[in-house]
Amino acid sequence: FLYAMGFSVNVLTLLGIVLAVGLVVDDAIVMLENIHRQVEGGESPYNAALIGSKEIGFAVMAMTITLVAVFAPLVFMSGRVGQLFIEFALTVAAAVLVSGFVALTLTPMMCSKLLNESDNRGKFYLTTERFFHSMNSGYRYLLRGALRASTLIVILFFGIFAGMTWLFLELKSELSPVEDRGVFMAFAVAPEGSTMQYTDRYMRIIGQMINEIPEVDTLFEVVAPGLDRPNPVNFAIGFAVLKHWDQRNKKQMEITKELTPKLFGGLPGVISFSVNPPSLGASFLSKQLEYVVYGTSYAELQGHVNKMMGEMSKYPGVNGLDTDLKLNKPQLKVNVDRDKAAALGVSMDNIGSTLEILLG
Repeated sequence: FLYAMGFSVNVLTLLGIVLAVGLVVDDAIVMLENIHRQVEGGESPYNAALIGSKEIGFAVMAMTITLVAVFAPLVFMSGRVGQLFIEFALTVAAAVLVSGFVALTLTPMMCSKLLNESDNRGKFYLTTERFFHSMNSGYRYLLRGALRASTLIVILFFGIFAGMTWLFLELKSELSPVEDRGVFMAFAVAPEGSTMQYTDRYMRIIGQMINEIPEVDTLFEVVAPGLDRPNPVNFAIGFAVLKHWDQRNKKQMEITKELTPKLFGGLPGVISFSVNPPSLGASFLSKQLEYVVYGTSYAELQGHVNKMMGEMSKYPGVNGLDTDLKLNKPQLKVNVDRDKAAALGVSMDNIGSTLEILLG
């Protein structure tokens, strides 16, 4: 079911499986116990399976549908939280459905074949019964000892609780940690008004730097990828695929951490940096940290943005600074001699289309 839904074995799916362990066992146990009760009442195993499954079949179906209905609404959650809980909810729902199907079909069939209607117990039954009786006696002994030393148990409880609290505060936490997916991206943002050849020249330099990394297997670069940007000609992106995890000693995050200072400080002609793919389906153009600046005019916004980016660039841990406010696009103001154009029979449409071909 996980493979059919495109899920992998990760923390979320394992959490769903662990939670479903108690749920999937309950259905079969309830069915088995009811059929075994019929056998102990004198019914043959076959008749006991028919009677027992008929008595609680509706209850098992109702319990299965109820559990699925509880977890199914989590599928419709959106955003990053939804991406987290979709795999969890569908894993639990699939496990519960399989459990209900097995309890209503396989369990009664196995009971009709495997249950013994005689009172003679085999060696395996007697051996396991002795083990269970010993386990119950040991639990009873420990429980009585715990009740006699109640003060020590209370102190031990608060000690464990304090240790759990300390570990919870000390452990690092993050909503969507970066994973080693075996691929990272490198960006190059040239100045406004740059030609495609200018951007391509710097992207080739970045490609040479990436190819020198021994852990890189393949590299794919695109200049002007046509993304939703004001001037895609001055933008380039490279996709670096790393070797298999077993064939390299460095993690993806270590490689990008070593590469970023070379890109950000070694190429003064462009803004270049490397990025790890974000988690939970976020866009690879999204930043880890974003600020929104408000103002009353574009000129005021530009002043605030320049001052803010200047202060942020002083921090060594910040790289890849960019803003979506672009007021530095080069412009040419063309004055057309309309009298001369009219004398030569050249229309303004022809002049405009010619300039568009020349500059576009």
